Amino acid sequence: EGPQLFPDDMVTDQPERQVCAEFIREKLLLCLQHEIPHGTAVEITKFSERDNGIVDIDATIFCEKASHKGIIIGKHGDMLKKIFKVGIPAALQMAITAFSNVFVQSYINYFGDNFMSGWTAFSKINQIVILPMQSLSLAITTFVGQNLGAGLGGRAKKSVGVAFCLSAGTAAVLMVPMMFFAPHLVAFFNPKPEVIRFGTQLLRIISPFYLVYCVHDTLGGALRGAGNGKVPMICTLVCLVGFRQLYLYVMAHFICNDVIPIAMSFPAGWLLSSTLVLIYFSRTKMTDTRLVDA
Repeated sequence: EGPQLFPDDMVTDQPERQVCAEFIREKLLLCLQHEIPHGTAVEITKFSERDNGIVDIDATIFCEKASHKGIIIGKHGDMLKKIFKVGIPAALQMAITAFSNVFVQSYINYFGDNFMSGWTAFSKINQIVILPMQSLSLAITTFVGQNLGAGLGGRAKKSVGVAFCLSAGTAAVLMVPMMFFAPHLVAFFNPKPEVIRFGTQLLRIISPFYLVYCVHDTLGGALRGAGNGKVPMICTLVCLVGFRQLYLYVMAHFICNDVIPIAMSFPAGWLLSSTLVLIYFSRTKMTDTRLVDA
């Protein structure tokens, strides 16, 4: 087993500025057509947090041809507003969620080296399921945005159900062998019996909740494609940051400071966030908004 190169809570080795820049460039690909977005680059020139928690971000978009500048800006800056309307909430969501995981790690560290190693193995293995779901979420964002822009609201709405079925089906197909072979998978990372026991417990208890996570990811991606990036961001920050921290504090100090109840903070946050997003999505007419025009 080689040395651990990054901390357990580090989800990327890229700085926050680079993450935000890539989110904005992703929305350029979504909102613009043909060759224009492939000739653009984004530079974050300001990233600062105020005392009240609001983050100020200034970004510069570079384009390959002078004629593309007007297309990117749009009439009265409409296109630029659309790009930032979706890109900035998604960037803030990822940055703040990653930062909050530092506090989650402090609760994990309390249980010692064996559980920390089991948690590390679990975190690596669960990416097998998480990454396809996140890819499908990005795909539905693009598909919904383009179809609403073309006036195909029915097709956009139908695609959300298809994306969820694909996401849930993929999660189920990957989840079953992962749970069955959990001890062997954990042993790849650390052969110690205690580490294997903890890692196997985590995989078999938390894995079924990936089906809940599919709701959060798929509907959140669809809402962003419809130009509503604020609701997925708020649900994520409230449930996966605020609620999770509250859950951990109450569980650790007042109820049961044991490994499994602490680990359940993740599926508990997924369940709450998925419920809120599902309620909002079911009461919202997605075709009322569009991110791009035909």
